[in-house]
Amino acid sequence: MTRYHKKARELRGVERPSHDDPASFSPRGIILDEEQSRLVDANSIPMPRIGPTTDDFQSGLCEWEKRLRCITRQTISTPSGLDLFGTIPFPFHLDHRDRNLLFHYSTVFNYTNMPVNSKEEWIKFAVTDAALLHTTLVISALHVALICGQEFSVDAFRHQRAAVNILNDRLNDPILSSTDSTILSISCLALIDILNASPLGAAPHTTALEQLVNHRGGLTTLGFNGIVRRKALWADLSSAIAQRIAPRFPFSSEKLPMGRPSDAIPITVNTSAVNICTEVSDWVAGSPYPPGIEAIIHDLQRLSLVLSSANRADMAEIDQLMLSDSFYDLERRAYDLLLQAENRNSVSQIVPKHSASITPNSFLYPACCLTAIIYVSLALREIPPRAGIFNPLLGRLTTLLRDIDIFAACTTHPKTLLWILGTGGAAALGREERSLYVKWLDHFCRTQHIYEWDEMRVAFSSSIHLAPLYMTEFMDVWNDVEEFRIMRDLIEM
Repeated sequence: MTRYHKKARELRGVERPSHDDPASFSPRGIILDEEQSRLVDANSIPMPRIGPTTDDFQSGLCEWEKRLRCITRQTISTPSGLDLFGTIPFPFHLDHRDRNLLFHYSTVFNYTNMPVNSKEEWIKFAVTDAALLHTTLVISALHVALICGQEFSVDAFRHQRAAVNILNDRLNDPILSSTDSTILSISCLALIDILNASPLGAAPHTTALEQLVNHRGGLTTLGFNGIVRRKALWADLSSAIAQRIAPRFPFSSEKLPMGRPSDAIPITVNTSAVNICTEVSDWVAGSPYPPGIEAIIHDLQRLSLVLSSANRADMAEIDQLMLSDSFYDLERRAYDLLLQAENRNSVSQIVPKHSASITPNSFLYPACCLTAIIYVSLALREIPPRAGIFNPLLGRLTTLLRDIDIFAACTTHPKTLLWILGTGGAAALGREERSLYVKWLDHFCRTQHIYEWDEMRVAFSSSIHLAPLYMTEFMDVWNDVEEFRIMRDLIEM
């Protein structure tokens, strides 16, 4: 049992301290929000959920309410009574809500999301710049809103306005306009808009980002241990994907200090049974599309093994910045292949779909590219499936799948199709497309004679290695498939 599992067990079992006893308040000992629960489940891989009783449900609601009050209303104080904020010269005055948000970011957000960037160093840098600190508080406020199930956050809105006002003033200053903190803040604002399904809102940020980076002298001149460059690249790529345009910044994986993150930890999962790459390689070889998607899927599996084998309570074993580079590299390669496939498929707009030049691979290849991009965000970056960043990706994937003969693909490309349908279904949480993926998966399972969860796990494990969090999200999809079957059988009786 890892320290992470022990912490999860303690979180479920210990009595929560009272709000009247701030001296005993320890956020890492009382908070188990939605995101942390997802990560706990990802490590334990439980069986499909069973509906709770009414009493259990009511008690669960009360417990959630207590936890959320601890996040949003608790007066910040450390067990030792040391004032966390008294010795830090913040660039602007923090009221009690701001302190709660900063405390939430450093003690909850950092431990409930995959540490892709060095977040402790991020905090040290953020508290030195007004715009970057406001942006950090926006991220924290949005995370609290996600936990509380709110669609709008007043704190996020006010801090975003403050950050934009500061940045607008800086853009008139030839020196301040191209500093690391300014470029990093603009990158974060662009990502925030994209993550919240507002790519048009992010467009002005990415335009300014390109101009400032070029004025600075290019990506290689950006500092802060490479974090500024990584954020700028991710913001640019995310904006391009959402708007279906080419990225602004050039990229070559050879230019990145790419390494093998898995070399830092032992890989204990047997890879001999994995053969989705063979299936993909076979049908790509007989298609007019460029090779490379099978290599991307191979690298996705390798990173999934890294996350499966790592001790999630101590991610210091892994070079987090190298991991971030690896995520971006996969997204960029998959998107470049997607653009090539879509350019080639543009002929389908004038050629009838029954034409011999339009084959199932005409839709399956770009579907694989989109699935790879979704997988990176969902399973590797661990972005919650309800985030707006999945909206355009899921819409494009669903459109492609409507044009695929699911019955035929179940026979000719079963491993590829299972991965695509499973990823789309997991990302469709809370969206109307979810029912489509449930129906398609039900059809797939009937074709492959898969009726139990254990059989589905075997089907996945014999096809592709997946990140732990992916299997947790997919279990929700499987539960929907089972309920769909039950209702269908009851109607047909």
